[in-house]
Amino acid sequence: MENIKVIKIDEEKELSEISAVRQALIAINKQMEQLVASHKASMEKAEETIIQLLQLVNKKETIIESLELQNKELSRKGEGEKQLVNKLLGDIERLNQDIGWYKKTYEKRSLLGTIKQKLFNTNR
Repeated sequence: MENIKVIKIDEEKELSEISAVRQALIAINKQMEQLVASHKASMEKAEETIIQLLQLVNKKETIIESLELQNKELSRKGEGEKQLVNKLLGDIERLNQDIGWYKKTYEKRSLLGTIKQKLFNTNR
């Protein structure tokens, strides 16, 4: 009978050890589930951040394209205005030459020379 008691004690001891191991496994399982849930939340947040960053990149690219178009348009307008300014400067130079001619004609020439020039210009 003593052997039986030892076996029973060992069985009870094994059952308690098994129960302790089971409890430890349950605790480990709960920790793993918490870690998985935590990592899942972190991954979802990271995905949201990535989506937001991609949207910002797309918006930035759209803005850059718009600014490049505006820059080309302004360059084209600037070139047109530069040509207009050069034309106007040429016109001013020709008008200054005309004014010089009139000054020489009417202020510095003699009355006879002016009349002679007018007569020849009107006959043509």
